[in-house]
Amino acid sequence: MLAAPAWATLPCSALVGQTLPASALVLATGGAVVDSATSVTTTSGLPLGVSPAWITYCKVLGRILPAEPVGPDNTVATGGLPIHFQLNLPVAWTQRAMQFGGGGYDGTLVTATGHVAHAAAGDRSPLQRGYATFGSDSGHQAKGYDGRFALRPEALRNFTGDAIKKVRDVAQHLMVLHYGQGPRYAYMQGGSSGGRETLAAIQRWPNDYHGVVSHYPVLQFVGLGLHANDMAKAMYAPGGFVDSAKFNHLNQKVIAACDKLDGLEDGLINNVAACRFDPQVLRCLGNVDWGSSCLTDAQLRTVRATAGDLNLAFPLAQGITRAPGYEVLAGANFGGPADAGWLGLPLDTPTLVLNGYVFTMHNEWLKYFVTGNANYDFRQFNPVTAGGYMARVQQLSAMHDAMSTDLDVFKARGGKVLMLHGTSDTIVTPRISVDYFERLTQRYGSPVLRDFLRFYTVAGFGHGEGRYQMSWSALDLIENWVERGQAPVNPTSTDLLNLFGRSRPLCEYPAFPRYQGGPTHAASSFSCALH
Repeated sequence: MLAAPAWATLPCSALVGQTLPASALVLATGGAVVDSATSVTTTSGLPLGVSPAWITYCKVLGRILPAEPVGPDNTVATGGLPIHFQLNLPVAWTQRAMQFGGGGYDGTLVTATGHVAHAAAGDRSPLQRGYATFGSDSGHQAKGYDGRFALRPEALRNFTGDAIKKVRDVAQHLMVLHYGQGPRYAYMQGGSSGGRETLAAIQRWPNDYHGVVSHYPVLQFVGLGLHANDMAKAMYAPGGFVDSAKFNHLNQKVIAACDKLDGLEDGLINNVAACRFDPQVLRCLGNVDWGSSCLTDAQLRTVRATAGDLNLAFPLAQGITRAPGYEVLAGANFGGPADAGWLGLPLDTPTLVLNGYVFTMHNEWLKYFVTGNANYDFRQFNPVTAGGYMARVQQLSAMHDAMSTDLDVFKARGGKVLMLHGTSDTIVTPRISVDYFERLTQRYGSPVLRDFLRFYTVAGFGHGEGRYQMSWSALDLIENWVERGQAPVNPTSTDLLNLFGRSRPLCEYPAFPRYQGGPTHAASSFSCALH
């Protein structure tokens, strides 16, 4: 039989059937119910090579019921959906909690039993370290690129942020029931959409968290969709398609031109700011497509649409009027199957490999978030003005984007943020994170900002992959900063793909790793430089 923690007031088995009335939650719901609670003993979450350490925890599955089971047109088809959640309550609890974010359009239950994203090889998972952990499906169940749930207003609000708070509050309530008290330290971590969720959480509910770790966050989701539309229209215009071979050739030329700017030719462009590659040098002679080694005028327009910022004729939330482009002229490569795709024409329903991830996601966004028309053709849309959809786009930006710089309450209570973005990301451009960091710097000034937020960019690292498959001990770092006051100082990252243990220092933006001499695989051979 599962031994209860010394402080437990309600054992695991007694959690089954527990309910929470809607009145007990801050945001509108139909209440919550625990569907199952079972004891689990496992070694899951241990790093490779570590002797098995069995942990026992209570696995709680439940639902947060919708406040609006019937939609605005009085039909169930447009009503809210339940939020499914999983909460893991370890017997050897350390009075810490970790909320896990999702990814893409969410829609899959986040079990929260695994590692913090990009954990170092020797790190234990939060659950193995005695954290109570929890995650959800954010209020709908579907594939992570299926946007149809957005036709349901409550499901859309849950996805864009409300589910974060609802799940956190229910988890807090159940922790108090089980342990007799809430956590002393509350954290959140995530990447991509989950990275956005971590920062949305501290912007909207700053008193709920002590520290967050955010990887490549989609902070400007609406701007990303508008920029993707501009890219797609260039890509699928007559003669505009740039295939993988051409993008790969472009990337090789960019690396050849800019790799040495950080002092070492290693395939990684650390000095992004100094890289000024002009794609015009690859123009096809006579504007005739001679193959992968050149770009026609139409293809050059596509490259520039991909790399360039899109200036908007109207403001998004926080007064933003620019949708940043990608670093394809500074090391990012759109040559992978998830990027531009393999097919030189858009399908009515874009397919991930054939049309690429960004285009597929943006098409779903236009159909179900913006227009509400499953047959909408993205080529009809004007991303600069948004046409007759401007008010809707602005409404979505206010709901979905997480660009608020008001972190005063979070800062005042001692909250800490670790934020990281790869410069080779071809899903979420790192310029969004850079823009947010620069806005924060304008508000707080660099010395004050460094007291509670560190932002790192990583060359060769993409959207969780890349030439440099980085890993780091983010959980150790955020714990030490929050609980012991030990701020990180240029922590080391390690390339998991390199058999020789290639490592680099993580430099606080805008600094970058510059080679100083010594073993080229070692972080100690680099210093963080501004020029």
